[in-house]
Amino acid sequence: SFWKNSKNWNTICPLFCWNGVIASKEGYVLGIDLRFNNLAGSVIENNEKLNGLLEDFLPTTNLLLMTLDITSTSVHGRVPWKAVSKYKNLTKLKLSHTKLRGGGGG
Repeated sequence: SFWKNSKNWNTICPLFCWNGVIASKEGYVLGIDLRFNNLAGSVIENNEKLNGLLEDFLPTTNLLLMTLDITSTSVHGRVPWKAVSKYKNLTKLKLSHTKLRGGGGG
């Protein structure tokens, strides 16, 4: 991995042990903070998932995502608004200083 810190990602460790994952004791993912972590990759347009970032690693049934911060990363492509809109509890979305494009919802 090229991440600066990918400690415990995609391992059998409980989610609250994964670097950048904020999880409840019950195992619900409440936030993801991967800013400044050298995260890179593309988001596939018209994808209903946040490709390779959330659903590919995290159990979707345990996502009560309230915050997602990928500030200052090399993630590129069009913002997958359809995927983002699935997270009804999401109140803080930080995408600044990325290579993402597409400011409008839809």
